[in-house]
Amino acid sequence: MIVAGGVVVPKSIPLEGKRLVLKAKTVTNAGQKVKVSAKCTSRNRGDLTYCRLIRTSGGSTVLKTYGYHLKIRLVWKAPAANGYAAYKKVKYYTN
Repeated sequence: MIVAGGVVVPKSIPLEGKRLVLKAKTVTNAGQKVKVSAKCTSRNRGDLTYCRLIRTSGGSTVLKTYGYHLKIRLVWKAPAANGYAAYKKVKYYTN
């Protein structure tokens, strides 16, 4: 499955601030919508979360962090369609 330019894989995630992770209306070549999920855990405590995904008014998705050193996992997914495999991309960060 191919995604044409809408998935934004950042080189790094800022300690505090926002970073674009998915452009608006991103679809695969099979016409399936791409969704992104994030898991952010502290290096010391794995049971608390320290980030959130925000959907902007334009439809793009932004990851917001709050100034903590984190382990971050971003996952982009789209379901399978007739004759096309599912799309999945996983990227790990530490900041």
